[in-house]
Amino acid sequence: MEIREIIERLESFGDNIAIIHRDRPVLYSSLLNDIRNYSDQLNRIGVQSGDVVALEGDFSPDTIAMLIAIWSVEAVAMPITMVPKDRHDRCLEICRCRWEYKAESNLSEIQRLNLKDTDEHELIKELKRRNHAGLILFTSGTTGEPKAVLHDSTLFLEKFRRMRPPLRTLAFLMFDHMGGLDTLFYSLSSGGQLITLSPGERGAEEVAKAIERHKIELLPTSPTFLNFLIMSEAHTKYNLSSLKRISYGTEPMPESTLRRLNLIFPDVTLAQSYGTSELGVPRVKSLDSGSTWIRIGGEGFETRVADGQLEVRSGTAMMGYLNAPSPFDDEGWYATGDAVETDPTGEFYRILGRRSDLINVGGEKVAPAEVESVLLAAENVVDVMVVSASNPILGKMVVARVVLRTPETLVKLSHRLRAFCQGKLTNYQIPVKFEVVNQLERTSSGKKWRDKSRE
Repeated sequence: MEIREIIERLESFGDNIAIIHRDRPVLYSSLLNDIRNYSDQLNRIGVQSGDVVALEGDFSPDTIAMLIAIWSVEAVAMPITMVPKDRHDRCLEICRCRWEYKAESNLSEIQRLNLKDTDEHELIKELKRRNHAGLILFTSGTTGEPKAVLHDSTLFLEKFRRMRPPLRTLAFLMFDHMGGLDTLFYSLSSGGQLITLSPGERGAEEVAKAIERHKIELLPTSPTFLNFLIMSEAHTKYNLSSLKRISYGTEPMPESTLRRLNLIFPDVTLAQSYGTSELGVPRVKSLDSGSTWIRIGGEGFETRVADGQLEVRSGTAMMGYLNAPSPFDDEGWYATGDAVETDPTGEFYRILGRRSDLINVGGEKVAPAEVESVLLAAENVVDVMVVSASNPILGKMVVARVVLRTPETLVKLSHRLRAFCQGKLTNYQIPVKFEVVNQLERTSSGKKWRDKSRE
């Protein structure tokens, strides 16, 4: 879907509200005016086809208009939000950024960067040959250098050609992550209203307050946040009856959390999503609101399982990495790294977690998410992360790091939680060791940082 087609779609929504930012409504017509003004100014200062523009900021009318304006001049947008300076500088270097724009500043403050390496990457050259704009996202990996993922914006937008029901949607996921951009264009392409959050307003209380105030209908979020929402009891303090749909992704959903959500929100559709920086967010169908089994695919996507790992092939996947070899095999299949189970029909999958996170206990594989799901249902447990540790007999053992609601001695906690797991987990799945922590380490996208725990 060409960027001009998206702009034409926006024009068709006229003076309807597109965005509510800091309680200020922004009309589709106003957003279009900003896009045109930014496009004119980008042309005037010399931004050219294939130039990489770092776009710094969270969701706002400014960042959204600038993103679309960058694409309208066939440049490459690199959204970047709330990252440490060393990672920020390295990202600019990897992508050979020619321009840097800080959102909500004057456009005259856009800086042209002095490149050490002026040669364009071959994938950027291919974009220019296609006369297409581009999108760069960085993987949220926790070890090593982040990988720069390059998408053809025309292919990225193809998913939004079909109009969906317009909803009032909360922009919960980050602007520089695939899930956040999927939320953005789902809303804009359907004529919906996108309600943004200010930095630091993604806590349970703030989100619940925003849902009540703006009568939000769609909440795209993560299982971790939904667990915090339950534990905070914010749903009992605010009117969340406007919600029609909650979509969750970025990590496996504990079945214990899903059961509680169905009790709290019996009239809300709970739907799992699935996506990666490399593939985008394919269409997903949950078996039902109470199930963690999903069907992944839709037009343009193929899936298969090889050695317990999900593999995907898609014509709208990324073009490749700017700083790493292509991960696609000769037939175009991408190994996601996610361990899955397949139902008897072969049609539905259950995501167990990252394959690298599976714990080998004496030859038996333990999926941390399964153990966490059981422990989260135990009394006084707010959050939990299961990791591995060395064991002289079995090779590895299961360790649970637990965040508690109220203090409890480790001896009492260990005895109580092991007893709670009996009959719910097999013996090799039950943690051998428990640790009490104040909070769990997480990546910028909210995923549990198991790699750091292993370190």
